[in-house]
Amino acid sequence: MPGRASTTGEQARFTSAAGEGFGEALATVNAAMATWPSMRVDDSFGAKADYVAVCLFLGRGDGGARSLNGALRGGQSGVLDGQVPCLMSGIRRLPTHRRAVLRQGRVNESLEHRSAPGTVLTEPGFLAGSIDLDVTMPGADLDVLIWPSSARRTSELMLGRPIDEAVFVAGARFKALAVRTAEEDDEESEDDGAPTAPRIAVLYRELAPGETPTTTELDERDLVVLAKLDSVLARRHQGSLRLVDDPEVVARLTTSMVAWQQEAAAAVAS
Repeated sequence: MPGRASTTGEQARFTSAAGEGFGEALATVNAAMATWPSMRVDDSFGAKADYVAVCLFLGRGDGGARSLNGALRGGQSGVLDGQVPCLMSGIRRLPTHRRAVLRQGRVNESLEHRSAPGTVLTEPGFLAGSIDLDVTMPGADLDVLIWPSSARRTSELMLGRPIDEAVFVAGARFKALAVRTAEEDDEESEDDGAPTAPRIAVLYRELAPGETPTTTELDERDLVVLAKLDSVLARRHQGSLRLVDDPEVVARLTTSMVAWQQEAAAAVAS
């Protein structure tokens, strides 16, 4: 995907395609700009259109994560004309998030769990993760912890959400670092009904743009990140968790990555 600002033509097509949803999301954007001075550095219509694309991606309609990512994974451009370039541009306008993010899934369904350390996964869609690390979702038996390099947090834009999220731009690449399984003794306690973290976790590092791994072995950067993620995972198992069951949030944060073909990725990018 191009690392550029959206064009006026793309913004106009997106505005038209989004219809009433654009105006509803624009109210959210205006409220965020009124709250955060840093978001008013550029208060042009183009900037607002980019932010609206992010709002719709985190919403429930045609421009939401499920429909958009489903299209991108199939080599298509999405339901709303112009949303993808506006969303790419909007994400890049948001603050960079430099700490671990959490996703979850099912062990028997997750490509992340089946990928050996050193494997690099390329995600064609816009992957979202929870900035809040004290959460879990119904039915999840796998934690996916990712150390980002380019993820952007949405908490300033989307106020009062069940979970504060960060979003990776389409085409982000993730290197598998390790699979961790908690000892049975670590989990033994009287069942009081409180949410608990899954016993199994997979740890990933987002590759920096332009970074090309020369080997499937873990390098020095991987090992530094792995130590950080192990520390995050230990704190997660020691702390109390809250259950988040909003269906859209659960779908966005538990959908497995896919076995993505680079030819299709190039087609979407063009």
